[in-house]
Amino acid sequence: MKVSVLGSGSAGNAVLVVAGETRLLIDAGFSARDLARRLARVGCEPHAIDGILITHDHGDH
Repeated sequence: MKVSVLGSGSAGNAVLVVAGETRLLIDAGFSARDLARRLARVGCEPHAIDGILITHDHGDH
C-alpha cells in the first residue's frame, strides 16, 4: 500500500491511496486542474482513480 498526501491545509486536502491495482482518492479539495497536476506529481492520471471517499463537506461552500 502506498499513501501520497497531495495536499493538506486551508488551501485544500487530498490523499491518494494505492493498494495493488486500486487507486482511492480521499477528499478532493482542489480544483480539477490543480488536482490533476498534484496527481501527475505522484504518477497518477485522473482517469485511473477507481473511487473517491469524501470525509466531510462544507455546506456553506
